[in-house]
Amino acid sequence: MDSVIDKPSDQEPVGGGSEAADVVDLSKDVGPGGEHVVWTQVKAVLKPLASLRITVTVFAFAIVLVLAGSVAQIEKGVWTVVDQMFRKWVFWLEFKVFFPREWGVPGGIFYPGGWLIGTVLLVNLLAAHTVRFKAKARGTDLLIGLVIIAIGSVVTWFIIDGAFSPETLASQDYYVWGIMWRLIQGVISGGILFAGCWMIFRKRAGIVLLHGGIILMLVSELIYATATEGRMLIREGEKTSIVDDTQASELVITDLSEPGKRREVIFSHAMLKTKGRVLTHEDLPFEIEILKYMKHTKFPAIDRSQNRRVIASTKERIELVEKQIERWEENIGALKDLRAQYDRQEDKAVADQRIAETRQLIVQRGLMLKDDKRRQELAELDLNNPEEGMKGLGRQFRIKERREVSGTERGQGQDVTGLNVRLKKKGSDESLGLYAMSLAFYKDFNSHTMDGFDYIRVDGKLYSMQVRCRRIWRPYEMYLRKIHSDTYVGTSTPRNFQSDIILRDPTRDKGELDKFEKEVIISMNNPYRMKPTKETFYQHQTMASFDGRPGTVLLVVQNNGWIIPYIGCMIVGVAMAGHFLVTLVGYLKRRAKS
Repeated sequence: MDSVIDKPSDQEPVGGGSEAADVVDLSKDVGPGGEHVVWTQVKAVLKPLASLRITVTVFAFAIVLVLAGSVAQIEKGVWTVVDQMFRKWVFWLEFKVFFPREWGVPGGIFYPGGWLIGTVLLVNLLAAHTVRFKAKARGTDLLIGLVIIAIGSVVTWFIIDGAFSPETLASQDYYVWGIMWRLIQGVISGGILFAGCWMIFRKRAGIVLLHGGIILMLVSELIYATATEGRMLIREGEKTSIVDDTQASELVITDLSEPGKRREVIFSHAMLKTKGRVLTHEDLPFEIEILKYMKHTKFPAIDRSQNRRVIASTKERIELVEKQIERWEENIGALKDLRAQYDRQEDKAVADQRIAETRQLIVQRGLMLKDDKRRQELAELDLNNPEEGMKGLGRQFRIKERREVSGTERGQGQDVTGLNVRLKKKGSDESLGLYAMSLAFYKDFNSHTMDGFDYIRVDGKLYSMQVRCRRIWRPYEMYLRKIHSDTYVGTSTPRNFQSDIILRDPTRDKGELDKFEKEVIISMNNPYRMKPTKETFYQHQTMASFDGRPGTVLLVVQNNGWIIPYIGCMIVGVAMAGHFLVTLVGYLKRRAKS
């Protein structure tokens, strides 16, 4: 029997009994290569963005940026360079950073910053993934591969978040094996991701995953940008919940008029930088005009009372040098008399040489005498005539501006913020005096060697003023039981610093207690990592406070993404190893067949 096949007809159906079903032709949405037209258009847009020329160009810009950022640290601090160059979309790059500073090379250009370079590179990598890496799997295999990649991504996130790492003291063994455990976790997550990529991309799985690891490290900068670093100073027998930010300062005005109550008005670091800005608050009866902001000042501050010692010592030296010069001048006169008595030219030449040497000594001592007299004059002027209208600590100490701590200086100390301000009564031009303030007077900065405030009384109320590190209040308390400071025998070289700490965290419960309490030992090379707050405590140094009680200085670092570079490198390593093995196995199979 002949089979009958119904075919669609372009003719209208005859009769009114029934209507023919509409037939949709999808072939018109498929391009010549078998791809959907929309996808073809998307690839046409992405193809220029995936160009290798863009990759090479961006890397060239990045090399110049890293070079400029490195040499700029000759005169700028590390964080200043990071903020001005790497965490900018575009910045002004001066030509002089590439040449010796004494050449004074002028000019500059607008240059792409780190964020712009990183964003372009990220877009380039994503476009390359989309355009060049075509999925080989279909149907069930594709679905399984996507599920495995999703599982690997979740595992990677948990590793970064520290879900598989306990909160524990980093002992010497943990310092080694803890990091090894993190790297092993990176290998495991990389293995899971490689398996998913293999299901979808087959032989190119390693290349795809390698790019994914690089993208992860690029994205980590967004997390790194929120990292904070501070210090916690604790004396034996005391507790604190304050972390001092080492990168920012603040001006705090405290109302001391009511006994037992302290009301603080705080002006942030950003508000202090603008010259001429007037700071005001509804709770203050006066205004604060910023006359000068100093990013870094001399530490410790110059004590004007030391000028008396300078004047005394310089006076003795001046008298001594004047007597030497007087004695040498007498010697010159005696040498001239002897020379007149000599008959031989050789003897006269020796006398002339001795006279010339003595005159050279007189010239040298004369220059020293001139410098000493100038130093004595400045010391007397500084002692007797501080800045006109200066009050408070500014009369005793001179705040001298210095260049900020550069990235090449030994020790890498913290910038000592300084301010010159004028206080005026609110609503009038009546001046209440000039004040010089410095972070050098803050006790938690100078390791409790002094605690200096400026005081002012307005409308019967007493106020204190101080520049201090920006305070970060934490939900936990650190109580210092004991500080140990050991040195190598016969030397002052530190061998070990150790702080015996009791950690109290009211935000967590343990049994029937209202707060979680545990003993923690923090020592050199053995930090403590607090899991809930993502903070790491390092033993930085010890201190001897002004009242004789020893204390500890802990470096507190909060960086949620510190592990990302490690995990990213392990994922890239797994990708490279997987790609090598796939290529090797393929080569061995081809060789066996031939």
